[in-house]
Amino acid sequence: IDTIYMTGGEPTVIEKNFEILRDLIESDKSKDITLIINTNLTNTNPKFYQYLPNFKSVILQLSIDGYEKVQEYLRYPSKFKQIDESIHKLIKIHNVKLWATPVIQIGNLNTIVDLFKYFEDINIKENKPLIDIRPILLQDPQHLNIDYLPKDFKQKAFAKIFMWMLNDCKWQSQIFKDTINALKKKCQEESKNIDMLQEYIKFNTLLDEHRGQTLADCNYDLHTLLKDAEWEYDKETYRTIRVPNLTYPATMNAFLSAGLNVELADTDKNGLLLPQDENELQKIECHVGLFGAPTVSVESDNGIAVLNNNIAIVDGAQHWLIADGNIGTA
Repeated sequence: IDTIYMTGGEPTVIEKNFEILRDLIESDKSKDITLIINTNLTNTNPKFYQYLPNFKSVILQLSIDGYEKVQEYLRYPSKFKQIDESIHKLIKIHNVKLWATPVIQIGNLNTIVDLFKYFEDINIKENKPLIDIRPILLQDPQHLNIDYLPKDFKQKAFAKIFMWMLNDCKWQSQIFKDTINALKKKCQEESKNIDMLQEYIKFNTLLDEHRGQTLADCNYDLHTLLKDAEWEYDKETYRTIRVPNLTYPATMNAFLSAGLNVELADTDKNGLLLPQDENELQKIECHVGLFGAPTVSVESDNGIAVLNNNIAIVDGAQHWLIADGNIGTA
């Protein structure tokens, strides 16, 4: 064995991993092994730092996505002070290399330069490349993908990164520069579908309620973008479903049992819902095809079609699906 890779959960708090490291050290095999660990630096166990010098080399891939409050928001319940203390311990261990692997997403694009600066300032102070920044451009889940941000917001965020690179980026590798070039291209593109930000708002609002946090406390500019664009997520609105006034009572009862508010809505002569007012665009819609006629093109095997926040009932029975997956077929 010449390389061992440990990943999460968080590998540095798993006792079995410490047993493996101890056995390798006691058998005198560790001096020939490169140890790679993916870590969020939540571990303060002294054994972790004591074992590392016994290996040929150690690469720590740091899962850190933001500076200070942004990190604590995105990686709850992370504490940046603890991360900072751990990094300053690790840079003193001769055989340890630190690879910072922040994932660039909607929640940190406009603040990621602060994290870059934090890492690079350590390199500059020590006058050597102790921390190699290797950013990752998030692809999935889609509701976190920066492709759906407005172009002008992305360009302002990239401009801050570009100016920092011109003036203060001294030690980063070509890997970092190549990733930033790829990011530049993404920031020059128009939004793929700006309505996807509604999904980001829904996702964040539910997390905030659970964690007792708010986006405004750590990323006010992003919060302002969403608020100014009138995409503020309203849980009561989202949990309301508009159904045609001819919908079967059994179907309405199923929605009510699932915790939804049911709103009977007017239809056209074909039984299709009339358009919502602009201030109601976040409500779920239920489309019923009269006499078994589908209201949308159905391609799924089970005869159910879901488009965005819409539900399509495609025959005379109660066959339906909620788009967020919380309710299945009846």
